[in-house]
This record gives sequence, structure tokens and C-alpha cells, in this order.
Amino acid sequence: MKLRTTLAAMTAITAISASAQTANVTLYGAIDAALVYIDNAAGKSLVKLDTAGQWAGRWGIRGSEDLGGGLAAIFTLESGFDTDTGALGQGGLLFGRQAFVGLRSSSLGTFSIGRQYDFMYQLVPPPIVMVIGGLAGAAEGAGVGNDMHLGGTRYNNSGKWVGAFGPVQVGAMYGLGTENKVDKMYSFGANYRAGPVNAGVAYTSDNFSAPSAGNKVIFGSLHYDVTPDVKIILGAGRSKADVATDRTSRTTTVEGGVLYKLTQPLSLGIVAAQGNIRTITNASGRVNQIGLGALYDFSKRSQLYGLYSNVHNSGAAGTGYSGIPGIGFPTLRSTKSSQNVLKLGIRHLF
Repeated sequence: MKLRTTLAAMTAITAISASAQTANVTLYGAIDAALVYIDNAAGKSLVKLDTAGQWAGRWGIRGSEDLGGGLAAIFTLESGFDTDTGALGQGGLLFGRQAFVGLRSSSLGTFSIGRQYDFMYQLVPPPIVMVIGGLAGAAEGAGVGNDMHLGGTRYNNSGKWVGAFGPVQVGAMYGLGTENKVDKMYSFGANYRAGPVNAGVAYTSDNFSAPSAGNKVIFGSLHYDVTPDVKIILGAGRSKADVATDRTSRTTTVEGGVLYKLTQPLSLGIVAAQGNIRTITNASGRVNQIGLGALYDFSKRSQLYGLYSNVHNSGAAGTGYSGIPGIGFPTLRSTKSSQNVLKLGIRHLF
């Protein structure tokens, strides 16, 4: 009896050990908060706590299981939250940032289904306004035009494939929408990464009813390491409304900047961007933005950052601060043709 019990225990331990060798589950996340000063928000100066000064708050679980033959099962569940209140993000969804499951093949690529980002977020290197600390982002449509999807747009009921071919990654995505045949989408993207170059371009089209989010969007970005301490970042894109109620409004943007590693923990950045706006009434406007940023790495996971941003508009364009590039808040719009923002924040990854 004791022998059988011992053998059974050894068998269970062996099974658990074998499972641990082939399966991997990781808990991860980011907590980010910043103190922000805005010189003109609805006509008054404002000091506020920004819950996503650089990265939106998140926690998630990702995992994989080796199925043999170069095949693995994968999943990701990711939840967003506000650091200042602890409230769930994405309208209170438990896993509003991402929720998908799929298969990864060493030869055929990765296929996943669920709630997922389009390729603006996955295959396009991040634009300079996000790299140096979440600038106002107004030149990319923060409350003034059609958003470029650069802060990440998520689509429900979607299937996605990503394949790697040497230094090149390509992807295709299709969203089935809902039962009433709306909220459908498709997206394509490509990325090249080798040596000092990291370049990507993506296109997304959807039939969502909110044209301000951009129904047809294309954006490309280039990161080029001039030296180990100097990086040039360039980007350009176009976002257009394409629904029955609006086929006129659009935003085009160009931006560029430089990151310079002054010392091992300290990096400095400068950015200039311009957005050209066309409204639903065919009125035109322009937004110009300049920014200066500093990043101090206490470690690989903890970072202090600060920035200054100036946004100036003309014509039909408005000027509205956004804590996350691409997401505008009307109550934070300037009553004048310009707006200045100062931000000091801290971010921790786990």
C-alpha cells in the first residue's frame, strides 16, 4: 500500500514537473502617474493628476504551452485601470485592453482570436510623442480631428495572423463585427527591423459609427539609431472618416524628433509635429506642436520623466490636451490658439 502511494506521488510530481517545463505563465503590468500643469484648460490654468502620463495603467497575464513540433498554444488577458482612482479602464471591461487565445508556429506564424489591437500598435514603432512621455498629441488628432489609432485601437471578435520572415514581420487582421453587421474592420501591417533600422507601416479600415476615431487610417514610423546614443524618429500618416454621416473630415500628420542618451540613465528628447485638419463642413485648420522631454531610468523597470509641450492651432483646428496621444478631452481644450503643458511623472513596470 505504501509502495503504491509512493509511486502515485512520484507520478504526480513527475507530471507537474513535465507540465512546468512546457507551460509558461507571466504576470505583468505598468503603473504610471504624473502631475500635470496646463496653462489654459477651458480658459483657466489647471493642475491635475494624470493617470497615464506615459503609459496607460495595466496588468495582465500572458502564457504559452509547448505543444511539440514547433507549435505552442498562447493567450493574453490584459486589464486597464486608472492609477489615481483604481477604476477599470475601457468602459469598465475586466479585460478591456486585450483578451485573446491562439496558436504560435515556428514556421507558419501566430494566429489569434479575441479582442485585439490593430497593427498601428503592434507593427508600427511608437511615434516620438509617445516615446518621450505622452505629449499632448494634438497634432495626431487629440480632440481636433480624426485619430491616428496610435494609442492603440482594440477590436472585438477579431482574428489576427502575424508571420516573421527574417528581419521582416507582416500581419493581417479581420474583425467579424456584431450581429447587426456593424463594427467590422480589417488591418494590415509590416515591420522591418535589422541593425540600426526599425521601420513599420500599417493600414486599418472599419465601419464604426464614430468617424472622429478614424475609419480609414494609414501610418508609418521609422526609428534609426545614428549612434548607440542618438536615435532619430520620423512618422507620417492620414486618418479619414468614411461612414454615411461623414466622408469629408480627415487629419494628416507629419512628425519628427531626436532622442539623445546624455548619460546611461538620462535621455533627452525633442519633437516637432504638424497636423492638417479638414472638418465635416470642409473647413480646414492646422495644429503645430513642439515638445521637450527627459527620461531618467532608475532601473530597467522604474523611470522618472518630465516634459514640456506647446501646441498652436489655426483655422478650424482646436487645441486640446490629451494625457494619452490621440484621445482628446473637450474640457481640457484651450480657449486661445495655443496651449502649454508641463508634466512630471513616474512609471514602474512589473
